[in-house]
Amino acid sequence: MTEYTPTSDVVQQFIKADLRALISKMSFDEKASLLSVSLLDILLTAFSSLTNEVIDRQGPTWWTTADIPRLGIPHLKCTDGPNGIRGSSHFNPTAATCIPCETALGATFNQDLVKQAGGLLARDAKAKGDSFLLAPTCNIQRNPMNGRAFESFSEDPHLSGMLAAAYVNGLQSNGVGATIKHFVCNDQEDKRFAVSVQVEPRPLREIYLMPFMLAQKYAKPWAFMTSYSRINGIHCSENEWLLKDLLRGEWEFDGLVMSDWFGTYSTDLAIKAGLDLEMPSPTHWRGPQLQHSVDAGKIDIKDIDDRVFGVLQAVQRAATADAQVVQNNNEAEEYRDSSSDQQLNRRIAAEAIVLLKNSAHVLPLDKTKVKKIAVVGPNAKTRTVSGGGSAYLTSKYVVTPLEGIQQAFQGTDVEVTYAAGCYAHKFLPMLDGWITTEDGQKGWTTEFYAESPFAHEGVKPVTSYVLPSTRVRVNDQKPPGITKDQFCFISTGYIVAEEEGDHEFGISVVGRARVFVNDKLVLDNGFEKKQTPGDTFYGNGTIEEVGVCALKKNERYKIVLEYSNMPEDDKLRNDNPAQGVRGLMVAAVRLSCAPKLAKEDEAIRQAVELAKAADAVLCFTGSSMDWETEGADRTRFLLPGATNKLVESLLDARPDTVICNQSGSTWAFPWVDKATTLLQSWFGGDETGNAIADVLFGRTNPAGRLPLSFPYEIEHCTGHLNWGSENGKVSYGEGLFVGYRGYEETKRDVMFAFGEGLSYTSFEWTDFQIDTRQGRLAEDVAVKVSVVVKNTGAVAGAEVVQIYISDLESKLRRPKKELKGFAKVFVEAGRSERVVIELDKYAFSHWDDKEGGWLLEKGSFEAIVAKSSKVKDEVARLRITVNDTHYWNGL
Repeated sequence: MTEYTPTSDVVQQFIKADLRALISKMSFDEKASLLSVSLLDILLTAFSSLTNEVIDRQGPTWWTTADIPRLGIPHLKCTDGPNGIRGSSHFNPTAATCIPCETALGATFNQDLVKQAGGLLARDAKAKGDSFLLAPTCNIQRNPMNGRAFESFSEDPHLSGMLAAAYVNGLQSNGVGATIKHFVCNDQEDKRFAVSVQVEPRPLREIYLMPFMLAQKYAKPWAFMTSYSRINGIHCSENEWLLKDLLRGEWEFDGLVMSDWFGTYSTDLAIKAGLDLEMPSPTHWRGPQLQHSVDAGKIDIKDIDDRVFGVLQAVQRAATADAQVVQNNNEAEEYRDSSSDQQLNRRIAAEAIVLLKNSAHVLPLDKTKVKKIAVVGPNAKTRTVSGGGSAYLTSKYVVTPLEGIQQAFQGTDVEVTYAAGCYAHKFLPMLDGWITTEDGQKGWTTEFYAESPFAHEGVKPVTSYVLPSTRVRVNDQKPPGITKDQFCFISTGYIVAEEEGDHEFGISVVGRARVFVNDKLVLDNGFEKKQTPGDTFYGNGTIEEVGVCALKKNERYKIVLEYSNMPEDDKLRNDNPAQGVRGLMVAAVRLSCAPKLAKEDEAIRQAVELAKAADAVLCFTGSSMDWETEGADRTRFLLPGATNKLVESLLDARPDTVICNQSGSTWAFPWVDKATTLLQSWFGGDETGNAIADVLFGRTNPAGRLPLSFPYEIEHCTGHLNWGSENGKVSYGEGLFVGYRGYEETKRDVMFAFGEGLSYTSFEWTDFQIDTRQGRLAEDVAVKVSVVVKNTGAVAGAEVVQIYISDLESKLRRPKKELKGFAKVFVEAGRSERVVIELDKYAFSHWDDKEGGWLLEKGSFEAIVAKSSKVKDEVARLRITVNDTHYWNGL
C-alpha cells in the first residue's frame, strides 16, 4: 500500500463536505482510525515487524491523523513548538528556526510582536507541511523550579492569556491552527502522568484557567491539548466537567481536543468526557478496546461520532485555511531561509532582553571607545537558545554571545578575547555546529543496520544519513528498512580542535554505545562497561559517562560512535537492555565534548586576569536545556557550577563588569548587590548573540520587562511549601497568592519585581484620565484608562504602562493588586504619546465559588497605574466606583 496524496479536487470537495453526512458513510473501523489508529494499521504494523517487510502506508503516525481515501478524507499533520517548527522526525530533523522561549515572549509585553512571532511560526510550519502547531503553552509559573517553566509566558494569568491570544491569532491568521496547552495545571514535572493537583475553585478559575479563557475569548484556538495530570483526582483527558461542561459548554469551544503524547488513560471515560484524539499512534486505548466498549454499552455510537466530528472538523479547517499544505503534506520538509524573518527573530530576541541594573551607566557601550573586550563566563560560547524536551529542535544556525560580539566588531581593530572561567553545564555540550562529514558538510554520517555489525561479520547497512546533531533520538519514526525496535547504527564525523590540551568526551544513551577518537576507544557505555541509569532522555537513559582525550590545536580528528540496542547481541552485556517507557524512546544517544578546564581556582584566575586587561568586561552566566527541561524539575536555585564564585571574583577586580544571564526562568544571584550592570536575556533563539550585542552596544534600546518575579531565595516563593508530588498529590495551598501577589501578601522583598525593567532613556507620565461607563460594567469594555508618556531622554525607547486593580471593598479576600491591563508604547526622544488601556468586566470581578459564577460587586476599586508591581513604581491611583452588582457565567 502507498501513501495517499489527495488531488486538489478531492481536497476542495472535502472542504465543502457535510461532515455529519460523511460520518454516516463511515465504517466503525474507519471511525476508530480517525480517533487514533485503525485495527488495520495495528495488524499491518505487527505483520511488518514479523516479516521485516516495509509496508508504506500513510496511516496515523506520531504527527498525523489517519486518512480515508475511500471517502476523500485527507490527513492533517502537526508538529511540536512552542519556540520553533521541529518537523516530523527526531532522528533526522529538517533544520528549523528557533525563536525565543515563551518566557522571553512574555518579557516583551508586546502583543503585536508576539502576533508577528506567531506569523513567523506559521510560515515555517507550512514549509514543513504542518497544519497545526502544538503551542502555545500558557500554564502558570507558580514556582520557577518547574523544569518546563521556560515554555510558559508568565506567573500572571492576564499577561499569559493576552499574549497567548496574540500568539494564536498570529498563527491562525496565517492559516495554521494553534493547539493551546496544557489544559490545565501542568505546572510541574514531578510525577506528571499521575499527580493530582488539589486546587480550589477560585484559584483554578482566576489563576490557572484564566489564560486559556482569555485565549478562547480573544483568539479561539482550533485545538486544546489536555494536561498529563489530574485535577482534584480526575485526569484532565477524562475530565467531563473540564472538557464538556466548561470548555465546550460555558466557553463555547467548538474545536479539536487532543491528548498530550501518551496522556490518554482510558477508553470509555476519555471518549465520553470529550477527548477527540488520542496521540500519538499506535493506540493504547482506541483499537479493539473501542469496539469492546461499544459492545459492553460503555460508549454509545453517538459518543464516537461526536469525537470523529471533532477530528474531521480540524482537518476541514486546516484544508480551508490552506488546501495546498493539507494536499502536499507528504512531501519532503523544507527549511525556510528568510532574511526578513531572521531579522524579525533578532528583533524579538532583543526586545525580550530586560535591563535590570545600570547604576554605573556602563551601558550602552560606546564602540568607538573600546579597543579590547574580555568575554568570559560559562554561557559565552554555548548554544543556549532553548530549553529541553519537546521545545528542543535542531537550528539551521546559532549565534552565540561570543560570536555576536565578534561580529559587531568585524572589520575593526578591536580585540575580543575569551575565557570560560568555569563551566556550568549539567552535561557536556553537544558537537552541533562543530562536527562535519569527511567532505566538510555540517553533521556526521550515520549508517543504520537491521542486524548487528558488531556480532556478525559482513553485515551491510540498510540506509545512511547525514544527521545534523550529535543528539540522535529514534522514536517518532524509524529509518527506511528498520522495522523493529532493535537495531544498530555507526556515526562518523570529524572535528578540528580549537584549543590545545585534554578534551572531555561525554556520552549518555538509551541502549549501548562506545566512542572512538582516531580509532582509539575513549568511551564505553554498555558494551563492556556496566551502565548506570540516569535522568537523560526523560528518565529513560543512562548517566553521562565521560572520557578524556588529548587534542592538538587545529588538528583534525575522526570521531566514530557505535550504537546498539539489540539485547540478543551476544557480544554486548545483557544486564541493562535498552529501555523505553510507553513508546517515549526506542533508541537515543548524545555525544558531547568540551576542552577540559584548569582546576577551578586557576580557571577563574585566568578569566579575571583577562578582565583586568580589557576596556570592557562582558560576563555570560545562566543555565541550559539540560537544567531547564521537560521531564524533570530543577533541583537547584543557585546558578550551576562555580558561576557565582566566578562572578564574585570578577566584580572584585572589575566592578564595572557587565553580567548577562541566560535562562528560561528565575535563578538566584547572591552577588546582585555588588553588580552595577545586569541583563536578563532568557533563551533567545537562533539570534541570541546578535540580539545581545544589539542591546549592549545601543543598536536596540532595552525594552523588556520581567514577566515573573525574581526572589532572593526559593523559600520566599509561595509555591515552595506545596511543591512536588507527595502521595500522588500536590496542593495549590497558596491559593490566589501566586507570584507577585504572594510576595506582596507575605511582605517578602524580591530581588527584581514582576514588570520591572530599565531603559537607556527616561520617561515622564502625566495627564491620567479614566472613562467609566456607569451601569455598563457587565459589558466587555467597561473602563478606559489613559496616560500621556513623554520620552524625556536623548534616544528613542519603549515604555510599558501597567494597570493593576485593587478591590477596596470585596467581601472575600483578594490580592492587594492584580495586573488587568498593559500596553507597550514606543516614543521618539522629546515626543509624547497617549496610551489608552481598556479594562473589561474581568478586571474587577472574582469567582464566587458559593454561587458558582463570576461576581462583580458594587463598590470602590482603584486602578493603579504603575511601571512594575513594586509599590515604589506606582505612578497614580485612580478611583473607580461600581454602582451595581453583576453575576454571569461564560465568556
